[in-house]
Amino acid sequence: MRKGPQRQKRPADLMSAAVKAARIEFRAALTEDFDYCAALYFAAMGEIIRQLNLDMNAQVSNLPQQWKPEQVRIIILSGVEIGWLQTTTTEDALFLGQLFLDLDDQPQYSGSRYKCHSGRAAGGRGGPA
Repeated sequence: MRKGPQRQKRPADLMSAAVKAARIEFRAALTEDFDYCAALYFAAMGEIIRQLNLDMNAQVSNLPQQWKPEQVRIIILSGVEIGWLQTTTTEDALFLGQLFLDLDDQPQYSGSRYKCHSGRAAGGRGGPA
């Protein structure tokens, strides 16, 4: 059997391989995780809050009421905490309320990889996510 020329791997192929090799885990949030989650939240939302001319003090005051540790999972990629997600469930559905990632040091990120694992993050429930 004759082999053709070896196909050169594209950067997207290399990234995909790195993501597949990475281990994504979720752990239940603890009350002590609030400061970490709030920092990611405001890093992502701060500019939007300013652009919409929203009251930053009100946003800071409201986050603790919205952030419920029993609904939050910390996202861990290859042993490093890289973000958090908050979900709620009904009898037949899983709702993603918030998702924040710190990707500054994570070039191998792939959103679809997290999406694939979202059911496990909410306790293994099936159904729509």
